[in-house]
Amino acid sequence: MLHQCTRDCDCRQNGIFNCSCPRRFSDPTANWGWDSYRGRYVYGYSNYTFTAADSPYDLPVYSVLNQAARHDSVSHTIALFRMRTLYPEFNFSKDILDSAHDNYATYDLLDHWNIKPFIDLNEKNKGNFKYDPPVAVNEDGVPICKGGFLMANWGYISDSCRIKWRCPHVVLKNCNCPIFNCSDSDYGRTVYTKPKWDNRIFTTTPRGSHKWKNTMKKRTSSERRNSRVKTDYDLENDNVRSKSRWLIRIIMRDTAMHANAWLKESAIAPEDWITTWFNYRAA
Repeated sequence: MLHQCTRDCDCRQNGIFNCSCPRRFSDPTANWGWDSYRGRYVYGYSNYTFTAADSPYDLPVYSVLNQAARHDSVSHTIALFRMRTLYPEFNFSKDILDSAHDNYATYDLLDHWNIKPFIDLNEKNKGNFKYDPPVAVNEDGVPICKGGFLMANWGYISDSCRIKWRCPHVVLKNCNCPIFNCSDSDYGRTVYTKPKWDNRIFTTTPRGSHKWKNTMKKRTSSERRNSRVKTDYDLENDNVRSKSRWLIRIIMRDTAMHANAWLKESAIAPEDWITTWFNYRAA
């Protein structure tokens, strides 16, 4: 999306081509943002839409348009709050999201609203160890270092919801580890574990379970909705500016999806719909 500005002054007519007079921008609320799917920066807006995952027609329920710089996790929080306010009669029991929403604030919010989270883990740093991980973890959740000793508990970190463990050779005077130099730091080897009350790792529906996998498969409904709106309804080729014009075009396409679903579910033949809609006497 291009960003244009228009001069409201007459400086150009008077021979002044580099004036500092106020400009009128075609789309002053648009900005730059990162598109992780395409791997490049884009200018404009991003559309965030909730779809009914259990719907056979992938129906959109609530749609908003945000600045391109806004992260999906922030858009999710605002959109979910507004959607629950708009539809108090609906029972939102599950929220199926991708790894962009994998943060503790989102889990805490969904827990507060009694909504079961189904969120992909962000595996960006999975397996990224500077040193070899501990050999094992005993039944009490205490890591066992390479030397075979129980690591020393160094407290709970509330910000990241994890327990810190340090090298027993460095911390405990009565521990003489033969391989104490497994770390080149004077602070000693450090590892972290997650407590059982961590609502990110230990979700209500266990990760990897049959129910979890079947529920996560329904997240493709949002992808089908996006494909329908952008490709089938040709939203990507719309050449407009301003947030309001983009939003009304998105809403019109979402409405068309609902209209198609009504036609498929209706007992009235499609050729009789127009006469039925405009039959005031019957209405």
